[in-house]
Amino acid sequence: MSKNAIVALEGVTKSYGLVQALGQTDLVLDEGEFVTLLGPSGCGKTTTLRMVGGFEFPSTGRILIDGRDTTYAAPFDRPVNTVFQDYALFPHMTVAQNIRYGLTVRGANLSASEVSSRVEHALALVGLTKFADRRPAMMSGGQRQRVAMARAIARRPRVLLLDEPLSALDVKLREGMQVELKRIHRELGITFLMVTHDQGEAMALSDRVVVMQAGRICQIGKPEDLYDSPASPYVADFIGGANLISGTWIGREAGRDRLALGPDRAELLREGQAVAGLSAGAAVLIGLRPDNLHLGDGPNAITGQVVEVLFRGDRIRIEFTPRGLASPIFAEVPRAALKNLQNLGPGSAVTFHIDAGDILLFADEAGK
Repeated sequence: MSKNAIVALEGVTKSYGLVQALGQTDLVLDEGEFVTLLGPSGCGKTTTLRMVGGFEFPSTGRILIDGRDTTYAAPFDRPVNTVFQDYALFPHMTVAQNIRYGLTVRGANLSASEVSSRVEHALALVGLTKFADRRPAMMSGGQRQRVAMARAIARRPRVLLLDEPLSALDVKLREGMQVELKRIHRELGITFLMVTHDQGEAMALSDRVVVMQAGRICQIGKPEDLYDSPASPYVADFIGGANLISGTWIGREAGRDRLALGPDRAELLREGQAVAGLSAGAAVLIGLRPDNLHLGDGPNAITGQVVEVLFRGDRIRIEFTPRGLASPIFAEVPRAALKNLQNLGPGSAVTFHIDAGDILLFADEAGK
């Protein structure tokens, strides 16, 4: 375990009767990290968060927080606090009273002056000093979320748990709160553990992301590492999105894989780390990131027919069916790239190319 570890899960599992919600899990969070548990509904991320917070107990294994075994400790008896998805504010209390309440319950042991000081500091940190006397019903969703943050922060936990904290906000508010979360994390310097199903949110906020599926950890890493070097087709598709196309591995020469794309066997060259266990003729999955597909002819050219063109502000999404493939794939290109292709639309012929270093490659276990 790292010398800077603040949270450690050692062989933790969780079952509800015959249903296993979390397989054997080992995870370490370092002091001051922002770590996000990312995955679809039912992957075990919220169960993991709740066990760290003390709202659920593991079936096996143990949880250490700040070097102490807290596996079966009550929530109030561990140095963590939680920001809930639905805010969980008291509607009859003012903002200041909501924050103060957590400082006066069992185990706080703070003087009146210390309580007032912490309330003022928490309000200032989230930018709500002027709203101290308002009730939650008089505030926007983003402001209520900041009240929930302030209440959790005021107890000065070693670890702050965030259960999908931005999911109830609209897109504009969510983007603003992402900036706020980054700032608050930087100023507090404590460990944040967040749960979300939004990969964009996870990548924007986190020092490390834990990608989960069906109760197991698939990959842990920095956002850029997960995006550039996903360990599986699932991670490639979940982090950033990827067109996954069946192909054939022809061979490898001078650090380059030769790949045949689809039944027409259009050849692509890939640069990157070798994939273990491949032999000539092996079935593979070829991953093409939409934003790595560039309009026009060039090395690793892919020609096809446009299915649809979707306007997305400064980006254009082009769905097209590559020659010889039955299903379409899509590319995301800058709007400026279409300046000389104004008549591009369904049925148009189109060519894209991709750099050899941007092609992802995986053994196709299902295609063996």
